[in-house]
Amino acid sequence: MSGNIVDASRYAFSDKDRILVDANVWLYLFAPNPPGSPAVRSYSAVFTSIQKGQGKLYLDVLVLSEFVNRYARLEHQIQKGTGAAVSHDFKTFRDSADFVPIAQAIQASVMKIGRYAQLIDHPLTAFDLPAVLTEFATGRRDINDELLAQCCNRHGLMLLTNDADLVHTGITILTTNPQLLRRR
Repeated sequence: MSGNIVDASRYAFSDKDRILVDANVWLYLFAPNPPGSPAVRSYSAVFTSIQKGQGKLYLDVLVLSEFVNRYARLEHQIQKGTGAAVSHDFKTFRDSADFVPIAQAIQASVMKIGRYAQLIDHPLTAFDLPAVLTEFATGRRDINDELLAQCCNRHGLMLLTNDADLVHTGITILTTNPQLLRRR
């Protein structure tokens, strides 16, 4: 079953909107990105529209974990790409003094996110975990995507994402991803 795919750049946000923001969008907003990135520009504009419309943003533990881990790995790739003398093994790098300023930058970004988004409990115990795992076991589904969709359903949330992998879930998806918008 396809969900409702909405062009977030044209949506009129209001104080009635309840939105779970996916990690990929938080990364566009609060992590290092290439200068002039179209995704950064479009999601920044959407973020501003949400704020003006007084939409309510939410942060789930899965999204937080994905944000932190992906940000750390992005920084590791950046460090390696600049020729810095850092370990090429991520876990060794993460355990080094070179990682401390990155961890502090990640902490600052998460604190910024916390100023905009309310924390929401992830209701894993309320899910039909065998059904979620059955979807995952097909090899066509990401476990976190399935759990996020369940969380949105449980809490009556829309999902702001750039990820096309959630279209099958039946939830309302807000996006600026042109590929995903063509599926409407």
